[in-house]
Amino acid sequence: MSLKESTSSIIAAAFNIPIIAMFTYALLFPEQNTEFIFGFGVLIFLLELMNISSSGFALGPKAGLAYVVLLFYAVFIGMFGFIFGNWAAIGLFVASMVGRFIQGIGRKNIDRKKIGNEIGKQIFIFLISVFVIIFLAPLWEIIFPFSAEVLAEKLPRSSGLFVEIPQTLLVWGISYYSLMTILDLRKAILCWKKK
Repeated sequence: MSLKESTSSIIAAAFNIPIIAMFTYALLFPEQNTEFIFGFGVLIFLLELMNISSSGFALGPKAGLAYVVLLFYAVFIGMFGFIFGNWAAIGLFVASMVGRFIQGIGRKNIDRKKIGNEIGKQIFIFLISVFVIIFLAPLWEIIFPFSAEVLAEKLPRSSGLFVEIPQTLLVWGISYYSLMTILDLRKAILCWKKK
């Protein structure tokens, strides 16, 4: 792992810290964060799903193709911005995606199998975190009870687990981004130890 790769891992970890803080604050103080719980938080989840699908950037795409793919994602990002009317989450996604792009470009003689395994691990962590957190949804409702006033703030005609038991979304955000931060920092530390 090069210095650029360890630096990009630290940058990725640093971008996760404010996201973890937002999910934690919303879980601890739901009355002041209903907009985040029923809007912004869901948007972050959807954007992370898109982010996972763009993980191919980590393989170091060819420049021409990379710009086409970036344009493709920019169109989707713009649509999310207009649909949700929330450009802060879009900014987080763009920062994360640019970090992946830089990380991919910074890799010279890359081992595509190794990088593919890294991407596979990220997808696996995302899926497992979603399934485990969803499976334990009733537990989050008991541990972090929300008042009826908070639950009444959900969007009209909205439903689903993240709306009915919003603690599930918040615990997912804290758990997933914390784990990704730990793994990014671990990568950077292993790089430093090799020097």
